[in-house]
Amino acid sequence: MEPARTDTFHREAQSEAETGLPDPGAAVAIPRHRFTVHDFARLGEAGIFTEDDRAELIDGEIRDMTPIGQPHARIVNRLTWRLVTRLAGRAYVSVQNPLRLDRYTEPQPDLVVARGGEDHYADRHLEAGDVLLVVEVADSSLRYDRIEKMPRYAGAGIPEAWLVDVAGGAVTVSTDPGPDGYAEQRSSGVGRSSRPPRSPTCASRSMRSSARSVTADVDCSPRLHSISWHRHRRKETSTA
Repeated sequence: MEPARTDTFHREAQSEAETGLPDPGAAVAIPRHRFTVHDFARLGEAGIFTEDDRAELIDGEIRDMTPIGQPHARIVNRLTWRLVTRLAGRAYVSVQNPLRLDRYTEPQPDLVVARGGEDHYADRHLEAGDVLLVVEVADSSLRYDRIEKMPRYAGAGIPEAWLVDVAGGAVTVSTDPGPDGYAEQRSSGVGRSSRPPRSPTCASRSMRSSARSVTADVDCSPRLHSISWHRHRRKETSTA
C-alpha cells in the first residue's frame, strides 16, 4: 500500500476499534448490479415500463431519456421522410427503437439505417452489425450524446454516426470507428460546407433552418452514398 493510504487505513481501523462504529467519512465501495439487455426486456414485459416511458440501457444502467421537443421532432420527421424516400428497397430505416450494442448496452437512437429490409428484423432488435448509419438528434442531451453514446457506437463498430445539434443548427458526421472513438469527424450546418471527400455528387448548400441543413446532408453521407441512389439523383437533376 502507498503510505498515505496506509495511514488512512490505520486511522479508520483505530476509529472503528475505539467506537465500535465505522468512520462515517470513509468511502464505501458498494457493488452495482448491471442489468443485461435480457433483464431490461423482462422489465418491460412485466409492466415496469409503459409505452410512454423513455428509457435506455447504457453499460448495465437504466437511464431516463430527455423529452422530445418540437424542433427535435421536426428534424427526426424530416430526416425519416428523406431517408425512407432515398433508400426505399435498399435499406431499412428504424425510428427511435432499441439498438443492441452488446450484452449491457441498448440505446434508442433517433434513427438507424440498417442492411436488408423489414422482414430481417421481424423477430429481433437491431444489432450493431446490422447498422450502416446511426443518428442522434440532440438539444438538451447534446453533451450526453457526444460523451456517452458516440464512443459506444464507435466501439461497437458502427461505420457512421451523426450527431445533430438542434440549437446550433449543425450536424457532426463521424466515420472510421475504433475502440477509442471515431477517427474522422466533420461538422456542417448553416452556411458551411457539408461535402465529404468520398461523395463527389454532394452539393454544398446554405439553408435557413437547421432541419433543412441536416436533411441536406443525406445526400452527403459517405455510407449512404455507397448504397447507390444515382437514378434518383439524375431524376432530381433533370427536373431542377
